Amino acid sequence: MFPFKETDTFPEALKFDVLLLPESLEFLNHFTDKEKQKIYRCIDVSRRTAKPKFVKKLNGDIYSFRITINAKRIRFLAFKQKAKRTIPKLVITHGFIKKTRQIPLNELAKAVKIRNKYYSEL
Repeated sequence: MFPFKETDTFPEALKFDVLLLPESLEFLNHFTDKEKQKIYRCIDVSRRTAKPKFVKKLNGDIYSFRITINAKRIRFLAFKQKAKRTIPKLVITHGFIKKTRQIPLNELAKAVKIRNKYYSEL
């Protein structure tokens, strides 16, 4: 789960909630504690603002968290899980270090595959 407590903010202040899937947590383990804190801070800022600067819609319902730390262009791909009567949830599927100008198609395909697996297990 996300490393912040729900009591850290008022729920009405959140624009969306975040769920980190195991693949994204495994990717996070490659970073130092200081880098992880910056990543978590960027995600937390994004979930509180109406137009988050770290989140970009790619195609369909796949989104990208764009974070740069020490010249590393870190990307987390995610999808939005809409819920009735509650705030939407952005489910982060996995992460990678971006080395090219565009998001690699295999990374998009991996996000779609993880999304389909996630929905099949609900």
